[in-house]
Amino acid sequence: MSNQPPTLRLDPAIFAGSCEPPLDELYGDPILQAILHRDGIDLDALKAVVANAQRRLAA
Repeated sequence: MSNQPPTLRLDPAIFAGSCEPPLDELYGDPILQAILHRDGIDLDALKAVVANAQRRLAA
């Protein structure tokens, strides 16, 4: 039996073209929701901040 940690094998295609998941997918992520809950941040408030930043960047 080996004492070495398991090797993590990621599919390099997921990083092709610097793809990012859509915001709606991130907003639905249970880990993000747990972090927001832990930090006392309302998801709707986060969405409003992001939408405001998007508008400002587009201007």
